Amino acid sequence: MKKVLILTILILFLLISCPLLTIEPIETQNIGINPETSGCGGFETEDDKTRQYEEVQCADERLIWKYNPATSTVHFLNNNLWLNCCGIHTITVKKEDSLYIIEEKDEPDGFARCMCMCLFDFSIDIPDIVEDTVAIELYRHITDNQDKKTKIGQWELDLMQQEGDILIEANVGYCN
Repeated sequence: MKKVLILTILILFLLISCPLLTIEPIETQNIGINPETSGCGGFETEDDKTRQYEEVQCADERLIWKYNPATSTVHFLNNNLWLNCCGIHTITVKKEDSLYIIEEKDEPDGFARCMCMCLFDFSIDIPDIVEDTVAIELYRHITDNQDKKTKIGQWELDLMQQEGDILIEANVGYCN
């Protein structure tokens, strides 16, 4: 009986002195390549090299995609996101089963935000896609406005078309 009591006390001591086990969620690896985010005003193109961010304050947010069958890569451009002028922007892609999840993130640059808004572009490539159709979901996480990601949309892309243009929201920004 004395041995059982000593053994019980020893086990209780070990359990109390050991830190509790915590299981951290496993982060899915980013499979996206060539991530880019623009400065205020969006990416400069050949057609509008002289465009200044002050000139464009109202536009349609669009998800533009192009599939290159030679490289099995899909290029995504989310054009005209309306965000605070000051922020750290990132874009990643994760795959869960057959679903590709694109996540755009906007977080404060330091402790505060600027008193202005403007249009930004985000782009990323997904390599090694051999399917004829792919399912994608687009999420946006503005870290100082909400605790969770906002689902922007979900689409099934027919890669046999090799390109597409999806209207996410018309007239974002300072629109009259």
